[in-house]
Amino acid sequence: MGYEYHMQFDDDAVALSDVPFNIVEKMRTESHSMAVTSDWIRENQHVILGLPELSSFWLRMNKFQPVGDLYDHCNPKSIDGLTTQGWDAGYHPGFWLITKVSWWFSEQPQSYLETILRSGKDVEGRWQEQAVMNIMKSIFIPTSQVLVMHKPDIGHDRHRRDNFINWCEKQGYPALYHQ
Repeated sequence: MGYEYHMQFDDDAVALSDVPFNIVEKMRTESHSMAVTSDWIRENQHVILGLPELSSFWLRMNKFQPVGDLYDHCNPKSIDGLTTQGWDAGYHPGFWLITKVSWWFSEQPQSYLETILRSGKDVEGRWQEQAVMNIMKSIFIPTSQVLVMHKPDIGHDRHRRDNFINWCEKQGYPALYHQ
């Protein structure tokens, strides 16, 4: 289809500030494969149960050495730490990210993703796209190719409607859902 990048922006997210530069141009000129928000949170263990172990299995079976910062988030900082207990489960939230399409459809990420999907755990185990996307980022993308963006400020909180309404009012948008 000719697309170079894919942007994921959840329907319950809102941009709270302008982007001070052309994101696509920056990603092109600096050779980024992914752009993420600077927010950093940790996933609940019950929704990543087994994901690190399956990732470890894939790495061993494919004799693949991570090129990203995966082991920086493991204890110990090796494949032996890639367990549900050893992985810190930290990630950049998936409510806003941009992915380079050529990276996404390259052989190794697709092989890994096929392993995830064939396991059925993405549904059964509630493995969220953000945990899978971030572990993929940490396996397949060098940190120099990840654009961590502090701007724009993205608001996201589907669990507390008042936050969303306040963000909209802060930006001068009419709040449609006062309940």
